[in-house]
Order: sequence, then C-alpha cells, then structure tokens
Amino acid sequence: MKQPWKTALAGAMVTTVLATSGVFAQVANTSQKGSLLMYARIDIREGFDTIVRMSNDNNAAVWVKCYYMNEKKGRRDFEFRLTKKQPAWWSVYNGSGSITVNEFPTDGTYPGDANLGELICWAVNGSGSEQISFNHLSGTATVYDFDDTGGPSAFQYNSWNFKAQVPTTNATVGTAGDIQLTGLPGAYDACPGYLIGHFSPAGATLDSRDRSISIADNDLSVIACNQDLRQDFTPHFTKLELTVWNEDETKFTGAYECSDGYHFFTLDTDTDVAPEIFTYDVLESNAALLKVQGVASTKCTASEAAGLVGVLSTSTFPFVDGDPKENEIGTTLNAAGARAGYVLWNPQDAIVPTTPR
Repeated sequence: MKQPWKTALAGAMVTTVLATSGVFAQVANTSQKGSLLMYARIDIREGFDTIVRMSNDNNAAVWVKCYYMNEKKGRRDFEFRLTKKQPAWWSVYNGSGSITVNEFPTDGTYPGDANLGELICWAVNGSGSEQISFNHLSGTATVYDFDDTGGPSAFQYNSWNFKAQVPTTNATVGTAGDIQLTGLPGAYDACPGYLIGHFSPAGATLDSRDRSISIADNDLSVIACNQDLRQDFTPHFTKLELTVWNEDETKFTGAYECSDGYHFFTLDTDTDVAPEIFTYDVLESNAALLKVQGVASTKCTASEAAGLVGVLSTSTFPFVDGDPKENEIGTTLNAAGARAGYVLWNPQDAIVPTTPR
C-alpha cells in the first residue's frame, strides 16, 4: 500500500514534469465534448432550482454514472442511459424530467449548505463496473432564482468537459473506480491549473442606456479536482488563493479562502482573509480581473494543491422606472495552466481501489 505522502509527492512530480514538457496541451474546457462532465454549481436553496441538461451526439447509446455532492459532503449516485443523439434534462429540486435521477442529498457532517453542491458524471459500461472512453457527452445547467425582486431570473453555464485520452470508443479507461485526470494517454484531460474571471466589484455602478446597474455582490462556485466520491471517502482540502487587478493594473494580493472538494462563497463577505479587495471602495474600479488557484498552505489545515473548475455569478440591481430589480447572472471562468487530479468512485460489481490518497 502506498503511503499518502508518497502518493502526494508522485502527483506533484507528475504535474511539474508534464506541465513543463507540454504534455498537458489538452486541458478540460467548456466548449469541447468529453467522457466526464463537471457541473460546478447545483443550487436548490430556498427559491432556487437547477435544470441540468446532457446530450449524447454519437450514433450509439451509452450509460452515464453521476454523483451529486453537497457542501456538507452528503452524496448520492445514480445511473441512466442515453440513446443515440439523445438530449436529456431534469430538475434537481423536483427530480423530474426526461429521465429519472436520484434526489439531491440533504445529509452530511461538514460545514456548509446542504442545498448547494456539484454534479460529476462520466460514461460507464453497461454493468456500471468501469469508466469508459466516450467523447460524445456535453451539457449545460441553468440556475433559476424565483425569488428575485424583479421576477424570476436565471443564468446558464456549460459543463466542464474532460476527454478520455483513449482513441477507442467504449474502451475501459484506467482502473475501475480511479479516474485519473492527467492528460496522459490512457487517462482523461488534465484539470485547469488556475482560473481567470472578470467581474465588477460589489458597490460599483454601471451606466447603461438611460439606466444604471448597481452591483450587489459576486459568488464563486469551485470544484477542486481531487475528488473522492466514495462512501468511505477521505476529505481533501485546498487553499483558494485569490488575486485581483483593477483597471489601473494595481494588483491586490493576500485574499484566500479555505476550501475542500466543493465550495460556494460570496467574495466580498465570505472570503476568509481580505474580502474587502472585492469591493468598489477598495478597487475604485468598475471592472476587475480575478485569478483563483488551489495551493497547499499552512493557513488551511491539511491543504494540498489542486486544479480547479468553477462558475462566477453576479447579483445586480438594474433600475427600472426608478426601482431596483434584483437579478443574478453568471458564467464559467476561463481556464489556464494544467494540474493533475483524480475522481475516486464506487464501481458496481468491481473491486474498489483501496490505495489512500
């Protein structure tokens, strides 16, 4: 059995060597098709729902394995079949749609909101015992807020899609239950090494036509690419290191948030350290650039470096006929760099890997 520190060291060496050698030319992104999809914001808080869509554009059917995980680390898995060229959808809140899925988990023992979380899905064989190469999947999610003062609002984002680096469709990829995100042949695309986002800070006011738009706040939803989805899981933590530049190219550093496998937080109020750098009062700028990176740090207990995927959303108050009408808009962030990661899961009818990470 490998020792955890040996596994961590090996992963760090792989990341360093491959990132500098150019092997990570292909990194997961939101515009390609893939064999594994990550949805970085599933939201069923009071007044919210998330509509998930997924499509298979191949001329053959495929089975898909999915896991929900909420902020408290409650998890539910389910499996369904997509026929050739089939699009499918479902409401996370109701569990209804064109296919039948499991309910979003409400349990868990870790801090956070049980009604916020992630969805990760990948192609499997017919018995659900192995992950397979099937680079024909893509998806979107629409987050609806039915309680906004201006009436229901929504924003849609694309799933983060990882290709299997195995050329034969339906071929097994790696070891059952251990999905490697390295970008190497025989594995899946690497995870982004860090993310870039663009936002207007809380408190900014933008002029548009004969109206003004007031920025209330910005929310960040992040999946760290060290994912243990098994029932008997080991938690993994990372420090989200946050850097901001304003319109004058002034750089603001020192902000960070301690995170685990999935985390949702409001930048200007929830960030552990220096949340003020996400406000207009400090930036004095209507536009800002954000960099977020998962790093190891003594500031966050047992934290480790991790690749990231995520969604950034903004709550705004456009003034219509003199009255502010709240709504939320959002999008996926831009990917940069590359870092190895993994997804561990419990296959059916297979021996579950027991190597600790």
